[in-house]
Amino acid sequence: MEATFRRLLEHMPGRVFIAKKDELVVGMMRFIEWPHCQTSIIRTLRSLPIMLIRLRGMAIRRLKVQYIWSRHHPRESHWHLGPVAVVPEMQGQGVGSLLLEYFCRYVDQVEGEAYLETDRLENVRLYERFGFSVTEEALLLGARNWFMWRLPHQDIPQPNG
Repeated sequence: MEATFRRLLEHMPGRVFIAKKDELVVGMMRFIEWPHCQTSIIRTLRSLPIMLIRLRGMAIRRLKVQYIWSRHHPRESHWHLGPVAVVPEMQGQGVGSLLLEYFCRYVDQVEGEAYLETDRLENVRLYERFGFSVTEEALLLGARNWFMWRLPHQDIPQPNG
């Protein structure tokens, strides 16, 4: 899994954090400060050959998603969170919450606002626990997507025992 994340993220700027349990990677997150979170047309074109090789048939779909997300992307200062991923067998065990807690404490410390997008309703509920609010919704390739914003110093849930 670590090799997969490394390959997916090696061409994406930002800070990447890996969560491990007993030396096994169980989750990860990436975040980056605006405006560096916006992918330029030039960068997209440069990464296209890599996307075609690594993502094969999914490259065109990924470009469509990137285009629609960019239309909803805020044009004001923020920290962009994403992706956040937890291996399926560890989901529901607090790994994602620990990653989000770290992220929220970091952006609160720098007085930053935060933004993310998600296509999973269960993630919306998780992000809302950390002070994110839905600002927009859109259908994207047949799937509902939520665009969320967080102001600094929102309540952060305490870790479970």
